[in-house]
Amino acid sequence: VFANGKKAGTLEWPGGTVDLSSLATPGKTLDLSIHVTANPVSGYYKLARKHLGDNVKVPHNLELRGLAGDVVLYSEPSGAKFDGVAITTTTSDMKIEAKFELSGLKPGQTYTIQAAVSNAGNIVKSLPKTTFTAKSASENVAVSASWSDPVLWELGAPNLYDLTAKLLDADAKPLAYLWPERF
Repeated sequence: VFANGKKAGTLEWPGGTVDLSSLATPGKTLDLSIHVTANPVSGYYKLARKHLGDNVKVPHNLELRGLAGDVVLYSEPSGAKFDGVAITTTTSDMKIEAKFELSGLKPGQTYTIQAAVSNAGNIVKSLPKTTFTAKSASENVAVSASWSDPVLWELGAPNLYDLTAKLLDADAKPLAYLWPERF
């Protein structure tokens, strides 16, 4: 990937992200070029050999060449953000736990996570506010609560919930939002 003629990064199958922020200027045009090669010893076959051993046969030429999927450009604010969440519910303990992956944190700074579960847009469970002081730029923070009355999913009556969250600074100013995560 090249931006304004400068190499911005390299990706192999199955893909990933390239940060263009150091090469882009707000309000100015960015000339973006993507050089694609069909290299049978990289990407998929490299990954297959790593996990399956040297018996993986590499073809001498590849049927598919070029981009075999979408290329998506998106902007992302710098600073503290949610990178993901893992949601665990247990019927035996009647409990919900959300483990948030965070990055862009400032070590020593205090943050708060507010999270809620909704069904069809209506909040059915608020998780307790969790305040923590960042020890590093990236952290995993778990928030859990008892949940005595969830409507359980059944084959004839599938029921799904959405978890949303926001990350606040020490002054309760929102820094990041987690898009609804369906479970």
